[in-house]
Amino acid sequence: MAAAGRPVEMILEVKWCGSPYAVSVATTATVGELKLRIRDATGLPTKRQNLLWPDVDGALEDDVVLLSSLPVKDKPEVNLISLKENDFESYQALFWKQKRLISGEILIEDRRVRHKDFDGSLMNLFTGLFKLDILAIDCSIRKATKEFPVMISSFNTIKNFRHQNDVIVECFYKEGNQFRLVLSPQLDGTVQGWASAYGVSTLFCITDGSTKLSDLYRQIILDLCGVLMSLLKEGICARKVSESNLYLKVLSETPRLRVLIDEVEYLKDNAVAREKQITELWSGISNMVLASVKRCQVPSLSINSEGFCKFIGKQSTTLFGKHAIKKLNNYPDKWSNQEKGAYLIQLIAADKAQVWSLIRDSGLKWPKNENEKLPVELDALIKAAVGIGKSYNDDDPYDYIRLFRNAFKKFDTLPPEVKAMFGDQEGLIQRFEEWNPKIWCFLYEAVGILS
Repeated sequence: MAAAGRPVEMILEVKWCGSPYAVSVATTATVGELKLRIRDATGLPTKRQNLLWPDVDGALEDDVVLLSSLPVKDKPEVNLISLKENDFESYQALFWKQKRLISGEILIEDRRVRHKDFDGSLMNLFTGLFKLDILAIDCSIRKATKEFPVMISSFNTIKNFRHQNDVIVECFYKEGNQFRLVLSPQLDGTVQGWASAYGVSTLFCITDGSTKLSDLYRQIILDLCGVLMSLLKEGICARKVSESNLYLKVLSETPRLRVLIDEVEYLKDNAVAREKQITELWSGISNMVLASVKRCQVPSLSINSEGFCKFIGKQSTTLFGKHAIKKLNNYPDKWSNQEKGAYLIQLIAADKAQVWSLIRDSGLKWPKNENEKLPVELDALIKAAVGIGKSYNDDDPYDYIRLFRNAFKKFDTLPPEVKAMFGDQEGLIQRFEEWNPKIWCFLYEAVGILS
């Protein structure tokens, strides 16, 4: 009899308010367990979830029903029907008791109380109440300042845009000579307030005198890029995205990005002007992240972490979406030595006709000194290869990587005196990184993801 293992997981695509959420759940789970997973992904309480399952009439109301008893397609999609507002009683009264559409004048009550950030400081967000007919819902109000004016034309441009990491601008109104934005009440604080309250170590990891991005901060950056790429796919370009627009919502004790996009413009029809728009957008995000390092007064970023930040500024002006985010996410600033070795093997296993010119133009070179001499250890690797019938052209960057890969893959078969120069495979990688500190940045930015 086979031993019982972990339940098999399946990935459901849950669509809510126009945004998809990938939710993993066991095939043996119940509807109630699925709702808990959806709550963790979206922050929406289970009691407010109405799930529409493919080929099933009506919403899934019985939480004890097994998912395995429901019809499942190759790529299951579940629609989640619910308002983003947190006032369930108003929602229930409106849609289940009144059973009528609401209409009338929208009234916004400004309570003149500012939200507190994670560190106790006051944000430029005020508590308010959104009223329409019988509906009364708590909201947040963003008031225009001299530094950050409210651009009404931008609101009209993106009023129908939705993304799981953006702040929803419900409407706007004018008070005196200043406009106010009415926002969905789902913000717990700012990224800057989080760092102030819990320390810069939550954003940066400092080891051996250099700094790397924490997993949290890196994910915040990736989520921000995801929002901006989704806008670009809609033909809209964000302008002047700053740290003051980066908010957090804590879900299941994990802070998640919510970015307020309050200034946008349509992409230009002219190709040159459009490329300039997009280039300025990505370089601005890259500079914003690099500036946060100086603001937090931490040591300089490691070479690969700095490469990641600068790579944001090199994003394609034509490619947006999942592939672009995947390439950014897989950047080598987080690679282990095993992953570096695997990438070397993949590079040389790939079609040489496809990668040779990419590596040649990557900026990578053989580490020769002013007398055109190679390091002693590298020369020893070449001589060891000649002894088994292999040769390398020390003017060809591809051959440099081929030598690196062969030495890594067959390290145990190297002559003892050569192995002693490096110690082990990690020592080999470290030595090549000393010779070419940007080796992984050069290779990855030139070649990218290999299947």
